[in-house]
Amino acid sequence: MKALLKNDHLSILQAATTSLWLGNSSLLHGPDMMRLTGARPAEDQFHLHLYVPEKYTFRFLENIRENKKVSHLFSCVYTFKTFQVKGLYVAHRHCTPDENSYQHTYLEEFGKTAVNIGINSGMSFINYWEDPAICFIIRPQEIFEQTPKPGAGNKIS
Repeated sequence: MKALLKNDHLSILQAATTSLWLGNSSLLHGPDMMRLTGARPAEDQFHLHLYVPEKYTFRFLENIRENKKVSHLFSCVYTFKTFQVKGLYVAHRHCTPDENSYQHTYLEEFGKTAVNIGINSGMSFINYWEDPAICFIIRPQEIFEQTPKPGAGNKIS
């Protein structure tokens, strides 16, 4: 079995210039989309670890009881290079101290990126993070090109 995301996807996924989102939906609770505070591949390279403060996860946690399918979107704010990963929720847990540090670094650097593209309040992104934070573990099943250009929406893996 080969890992779904390639090195070029992973470099965008983990860059401080990348906006990160995780969503799902259920018939009972409807759709939910969360702004993530970091993302990295698991050591096994077959799963992704996606981070978000626990206070934003209530509806998502309700939804995954009914529907384990998730959609993860990541987009570079400079190039608009964008990918959508469709996959399955595997598990969640509280973040480790190392993961919390990773989130702080990501949000500080993303805030600087936001300022560089003209969002004067960009550094306020750091205020989005709060402890405790949750690590969602997903297993990617498909990846789609979503960069705004011809071919957007095509399945690439």
